[in-house]
Amino acid sequence: MNRAASIAPLFDAAQCAEIIAMCHRFQPETGLVRGTEMDPETRISKIRWVPRAEATASIFKAVDAQVAAMNAYWHKVDYRVDGCADFQFSEYRGPDGFYRPHQDNDLSNDRKLSFTILLNNAFDGGRLVVRGAEMDIRLGEICVFPAILMHSVQPVTMGTRYSLVGWYEGPPWR
Repeated sequence: MNRAASIAPLFDAAQCAEIIAMCHRFQPETGLVRGTEMDPETRISKIRWVPRAEATASIFKAVDAQVAAMNAYWHKVDYRVDGCADFQFSEYRGPDGFYRPHQDNDLSNDRKLSFTILLNNAFDGGRLVVRGAEMDIRLGEICVFPAILMHSVQPVTMGTRYSLVGWYEGPPWR
């Protein structure tokens, strides 16, 4: 692993707006902790699951290719290129949307790589922090990092932060 996290451009502003509009068609849910627990001390967000389907194929194709390129260059993690079944569209609303430090990989899953794509910039706060470092992720950029790393979303103080996140699975860590 050469770097904690890598960032690259992926979508332009118009594509990000289209992704936001498309994601709003899916059913909203409360963001849970460890997939099962509602814990407002750890996370306050709304999410929508975005399936790998014909209507979303171009987004998945772009993300799959970019994650593969970034992993080959920076992280060199053993993962399945098709290992991300669904994306999660996340909404963090000001003044109280956040997600405390956590890992995406634990004993209950085989997540190897995590990613976040920032879909808008009409908010204050909400910085992505990976392993204690604030990521300078901008509109349309993707940030990729090993799923075992601690990361968080700082509180959004104003506006709404939209992001597309996901996890690529693979064989167990060695």
